[in-house]
Amino acid sequence: MAVNDDAIALKGGKGPWADKDSTNGENTNIIIEDCEFGFCHAALTCGSEAIHNKNIVMRNCHVNEAKRLLWLKMRPDTPQKYEYITVENNFRQSENHGKK
Repeated sequence: MAVNDDAIALKGGKGPWADKDSTNGENTNIIIEDCEFGFCHAALTCGSEAIHNKNIVMRNCHVNEAKRLLWLKMRPDTPQKYEYITVENNFRQSENHGKK
C-alpha cells in the first residue's frame, strides 16, 4: 500500500459523546499480516476518530517508506481506549539500501 495518508486507519467515531452513539463502534480482533507498505503517513493508525481499539496484531510486514509504523492519534474531545496492540516481526528497508 502506498498512499498520501495513513495506509490502514482504524476509526469508529469522534466527539465528546462518541462512545454513547450507537452508530459508532469499536475495532476488535484484527490481524494485519504479510503486507508491504510504500509511502504513507503511518502503516497502521489507531485514528483520532476511534473510541476503542482492542486485540490488534500487526506482524510480518515490510515497511519501506512509511513515516511511522504505528501511530496512536489522540483527540482531547473524544473518549479513546487502546489496548492489547501487538506489533511484531516487521521489517523496515534501510534508507541506504541499494545505494552507494
